[in-house]
Amino acid sequence: MVAQTEKDNAGNVISTSKFTRNANNDISECLTVIAKDNKEFKLTYEFEYDNAGNWIKQTQFYDGAIINIIIRNIEYFKG
Repeated sequence: MVAQTEKDNAGNVISTSKFTRNANNDISECLTVIAKDNKEFKLTYEFEYDNAGNWIKQTQFYDGAIINIIIRNIEYFKG
């Protein structure tokens, strides 16, 4: 996904978001514009990956400050 448009039930645009992806195809930046006042909000994301290439920690930033950290524990099974 490169962009997303959110509309209300009358078909009016509420917001549009554009996404930038890193080399691992994870979203590294999301720029959202709120239609009614044309305000922009930009979230950025940093990732830590395990040896299998899956992200295990995602840090979300807004205005340079950390707003959220997600940690994933992935169990791998040999078949």
